Amino acid sequence: MYFLIKLKQVEVNNFLIFKHLKLNLDNQGLVMIDGDNQSADSYTTNGVGKSSSVSAIVYGLYGLTISGQKSDEVINNQAGKNCWVKLYFDVNDDHYVIERYRKDSKNHNKIKVFANDQEITDSSNARTEALIARIIGIDFNTYTNAVIYSNYFVGSSFMRTTDKGKKEILNTLANTLVYDEARDRAKNKVKEITDKEAEIDNQQYKLKTDLDALKDKYQYQLKLFRESQDRQLVIQKELKQAKQVYLDNKPILVTKISQLNNKIKSINEQINRNQQAVNKRNQLINKLSVINNKINSNKQLGRHSFKEYQQQLSLLKEFKDSPNCPVCGAKLDESHYQAEYHKIVSKIDNIKQDIVKYKNQINHDKVDRDKIIAIGKQLPKIDNSLTSQRDQLNQKANKLNQQLYQYETDYQSKQKLYASLVLDKPVYNQDLADKYVSKLRQLKDKQSKLQDKQNKFNILATQVFSDTGIKNYVFELIIPFINQKANDYLERLTNGQINLEIKTQSTTKAGNKREKMSIQVTNASGANSYKACSTGEQKRIELAVSFAIQDLLLNQNNLKINVFIYDECFEGLDSIGCENVIDILRDKQSDNNTIYVITHNQYLKPLFNKVLTIVKDKDGNAGIKS
Repeated sequence: MYFLIKLKQVEVNNFLIFKHLKLNLDNQGLVMIDGDNQSADSYTTNGVGKSSSVSAIVYGLYGLTISGQKSDEVINNQAGKNCWVKLYFDVNDDHYVIERYRKDSKNHNKIKVFANDQEITDSSNARTEALIARIIGIDFNTYTNAVIYSNYFVGSSFMRTTDKGKKEILNTLANTLVYDEARDRAKNKVKEITDKEAEIDNQQYKLKTDLDALKDKYQYQLKLFRESQDRQLVIQKELKQAKQVYLDNKPILVTKISQLNNKIKSINEQINRNQQAVNKRNQLINKLSVINNKINSNKQLGRHSFKEYQQQLSLLKEFKDSPNCPVCGAKLDESHYQAEYHKIVSKIDNIKQDIVKYKNQINHDKVDRDKIIAIGKQLPKIDNSLTSQRDQLNQKANKLNQQLYQYETDYQSKQKLYASLVLDKPVYNQDLADKYVSKLRQLKDKQSKLQDKQNKFNILATQVFSDTGIKNYVFELIIPFINQKANDYLERLTNGQINLEIKTQSTTKAGNKREKMSIQVTNASGANSYKACSTGEQKRIELAVSFAIQDLLLNQNNLKINVFIYDECFEGLDSIGCENVIDILRDKQSDNNTIYVITHNQYLKPLFNKVLTIVKDKDGNAGIKS
């Protein structure tokens, strides 16, 4: 069953040199695209947009023109906006439309895809491009080598591209990309298994660490147990000695401490009695002080009264001897004298009474004072040395208590130390160790299986699906086809003067084989390589290989494409070479429906079924004149 891609129509607006263009693609025969440049006198066929007319097909499919223009580069310079390309085509029984917009007033820079009149555009331009690639099924490089021949692709043509480029083209032609995917998947599997192995290594390391820790813990505990047994013997002897010392000294020390405490008690009783005597003496001293104060106070009052008594006696004498009153200074008469005299006498009597009262009170207080002194003399004598004696006894008692405490704490500490050394003999956790060993064995088995699986995937990645594996085998299948077809075309194009052979391996100067594409050219003229051939010969070789690749693409992949494009394929060919190419194109056109040939060679027009002339007017706008 063929995979049929039928291009039906392309329509553009403000695309490159065209304001508007609609080009029917299906069933057009062998068509020459000519040019008529009315905007310039010097160029009659060049610069009119011949290549641009069919570039719209490539741009519609891939978003890239034959000359490599993309994005806003395809917008018509005069318009500057509202650029779009619409490509109508069928894939088998499904009808598709691809619409690409640039600076469009409505659709902006969007890419749209329709299938059977239903829009299937994806969420982004990138995802829509991927959708288009799946629909077409041919990548850009393969399409340009198999469906288009153009001078724009000379550098990337099969004959001139790098070894990597040649392999990429053959990979697509031979559908070996699936092996690349398989190789990548195998590599990913190898990496995935490597990651799993690393995870298992980590698990094994942890289990081994845990097992070692279990063993180390047991050995450490066993060492402590043995050391404790040895230490127990020493401490047991020390404990026995400490106990005996404690028991021997305790009764002696307790007796001495008791005796000292009794003495201290007796002294404390004496000190208490002394204190009572001291308190009594202090009370008597306080009373004696109060009485002495009273005596001194009465003495002071008596002296003051006696002095006043003498003053009054002196005043009384003045009354007898002075004609004037010594009190008020007035003239003394009898009545005045008698009144003042009696006052002074009365006052003197009162003072005498006060003096007697003070004297009596002093005498009474002296009696009390003598009594207090007598009582004080009867109090016991104070012994001030008792406190010092008690302190000395307390120091001796404290020292004995400290000795007793030291013996007791030494004995108790030995008891605690001995108790701490009494350890149970450790038991190795064999069940847990067996569990670790079992898990390690399971992981080792799992790792072994993974390694076997990894080795298999590694063989797939590095051997089976590598360039030297199945792909090389497939290349060996398709290379003879390309060689045969290319030489068949060279027979027609060069009358058998040139042959070529494509090889997947090359030989180094040392004679070793390596995976590198090589193309050997045999030329009757003497040139032994593609580069040594003339320009015309190189053109014939390129055309022959391009035709061969087209045949491989169509036949090997059950693919049928209805439109082929040849841009300036006659350059460097003489008239016979041109006619030979036309003959080959006629043969291909009978199977492939439409072939567009872009050329400015006016002498070839009669050889084509149809001629499309691209006319560029004086304003620089291009259109089709059929």
